[in-house]
Amino acid sequence: DIGVRHRSRRIALDVMLFVLQYDDRIASTDTGQTTPDGRDIVQSVNGAESSIRGLEAGIEWSVSDRAGLLAVLNYTWGEQRILNADAEAADRIPPLHGRVALQYDATRQYRIQSWLNFAARQDRLSARDLRDVRIDPGGTAGWATVGAGVDKKLAAGWQLSLSFDNLLDKRYRRHGSGMDAPGRSVSIRVRHTWQ
Repeated sequence: DIGVRHRSRRIALDVMLFVLQYDDRIASTDTGQTTPDGRDIVQSVNGAESSIRGLEAGIEWSVSDRAGLLAVLNYTWGEQRILNADAEAADRIPPLHGRVALQYDATRQYRIQSWLNFAARQDRLSARDLRDVRIDPGGTAGWATVGAGVDKKLAAGWQLSLSFDNLLDKRYRRHGSGMDAPGRSVSIRVRHTWQ
């Protein structure tokens, strides 16, 4: 890992680069056989090499005493080789994804927020990903969702939050999850911070 961190009165910036290298990793390999109901039979072997590289970056910018911007971006790239076979994409590597959020302190007690969460398309798949029923063989489509909310400070460290997520009711799936994410939703949270 190597990173850069900057802090000033208005800006907090973090950028991290990382490299992971695995040798003799335990991996599932296809035996070429299937169960009576059509599922692949695999075996575990100590014969995989994986290289994973990535970037994590985030910035918090106080635009004014009341308004702020938060942005986070994550990118991961992976490659693997199993039992000296040709190199291929590593398993379940997420696509480029991130979040951009704006917040505004309307008063000392109320904070209004709006955000955009997003992920790019991921069609760089390993052979195992291609066989996984939770992942479309064509890859996982990119997506973006929009949300908004309000926080109210209560007495003695308590906070009440009301959030509206996926306002446009976008149908999407996080890569490798096997389930579509929730549609339009409302949540109420109560949080307490001990001093």
